[in-house]
Amino acid sequence: MMRQGKLVHIAKIVVQLGRGLNGVFAAIFVFGLVFSVLKAPAIDAQLTLKYGPRLDVETARHFFQGVLLLGLPAVYATERLFASLRAILATVGMGDTFSAANAARIRLIGWMLLTLQLVDVALGVAAGIARSLRLDFITWTPSFTGWLAVLVAFVLAQVFSAGTRMRDELEGVI
Repeated sequence: MMRQGKLVHIAKIVVQLGRGLNGVFAAIFVFGLVFSVLKAPAIDAQLTLKYGPRLDVETARHFFQGVLLLGLPAVYATERLFASLRAILATVGMGDTFSAANAARIRLIGWMLLTLQLVDVALGVAAGIARSLRLDFITWTPSFTGWLAVLVAFVLAQVFSAGTRMRDELEGVI
């Protein structure tokens, strides 16, 4: 029992650190977008300096702004995921994990994981666009484990829903 309490405590710390780091990323994405609009001529000059005069700098700048925009649904989904996980961890401490609320939270986690996977696919498309524009950009590979996590979350939500119904039926009998 002590071991489970320690694991939950560590998980709560990890979730809080993750939420803080996610907030930093949100600020970076928003700052980057605002900066890229306010300082467009300076950014265009740097892009020309790096890639040469053949580059359509406006297209390149818009590409990078689009990539920054992709970060916004990712940080939103991550925040919702962490908030749900934090609420689930709170119920573990109270000893009432199998509840309709937790089933809904796990389902929400599934939707947020799906959102993150779709953002990942969009980054894959962006990597292809970057190659066609001859811009330095990340390499991309599809994430099988990410899609598997989406499936696991939705199945686990169903398990929690069924477990909650069974417990409620059993309590009604007794």
